Amino acid sequence: MPKIKVLPPEVYRRIAAGEVIERPASVVKELVENALDAGARTIRVELEDGGRSLIRVLDDGEGMGPEDLRLCWQAHATSKISSAQDLLRLVSFGFRGEALHSLAQVSSLTILSRPRDSEHAHRLRVEFGQERDFQVAPGPLGTTVEVRDLFSGFPARKAFLKSPRAETGRALEVFRALALGHPEVAYSFYSQGKKLFSFSGGARRALLAQILGLSDEELEEEQWEEKGLKVELILTKPSSALATSRYLYLLVNRRPVRDRRLVGVLLEALRSHFPAGRYPAGVLALEILPHLVDVNVHPAKWEVRFREEVRVFRAVRALAERLFAPRVKPIKVSPSEDLALGPLLKDRSFGPQESPSK
Repeated sequence: MPKIKVLPPEVYRRIAAGEVIERPASVVKELVENALDAGARTIRVELEDGGRSLIRVLDDGEGMGPEDLRLCWQAHATSKISSAQDLLRLVSFGFRGEALHSLAQVSSLTILSRPRDSEHAHRLRVEFGQERDFQVAPGPLGTTVEVRDLFSGFPARKAFLKSPRAETGRALEVFRALALGHPEVAYSFYSQGKKLFSFSGGARRALLAQILGLSDEELEEEQWEEKGLKVELILTKPSSALATSRYLYLLVNRRPVRDRRLVGVLLEALRSHFPAGRYPAGVLALEILPHLVDVNVHPAKWEVRFREEVRVFRAVRALAERLFAPRVKPIKVSPSEDLALGPLLKDRSFGPQESPSK
């Protein structure tokens, strides 16, 4: 008998689900991204028991008709791509067709959706990979997704979850990072019926100040743009430095990401402005042509790769050095000279919320 066997569907589906859905924060990330892709102008998240018993995400986006609703939770079902070439020009958050399918494997999933051209909504209920109900139901424009009993029947997965308070905190942090990518949208976040965060929509700087609990005067902002690359940097002044770098948010084409070396380049450029052991908080936002960045690297889409990596890193360093310096000369970025970035380009050891020396 051969030693190698093809896994049965019920096994590999659970494995695949674990790559996308790690904890309640993962659920919030995937569902809020879907809402943003649907053009929502208002997004509300509700958690109970840290997301174990209930995660509800409500949006006023375009909604889904009955045919799309029946398909949306199937494996690799997506409206975002239709060919391999589409992967080179992605502008949406979701595109793999894995999020709802993974959720349906590890929870009791209910989706209520009504498109703008319909007088009625439809409700779909799937329990741990099996469709249980589909019917016409009253509902507002947009989509409401309820995830109940997350990881029920998966004791090993539940054992790795933290306390309800800790899981709520993680979900809120992901929610805020997503909001920084689209600050023009109105957001609200509730836990046990209590509002923990809300923003009515506006400028990224105003949202960042609210998240950090700072005044506008405590932030510095600088932008640079040239040949398909735009870099925006909003950071706390050295006088408002923190003892951790965990509140540095990275955005690539409005997508929250984690990039150890990019943070390393930023912190290295700011070393002369911040005392040892003190770090800035803020946002580094990059906008780059879709074909110059690969977002199809990580199952949960937390990581990206740049085709012109040296140029991106040099632009970030130059802008960071300029942020707290006198405005004397314009920024010039050479795509070929990388001598100063050599060690950082090779060093992948330090974390996304850590300094290179840690």
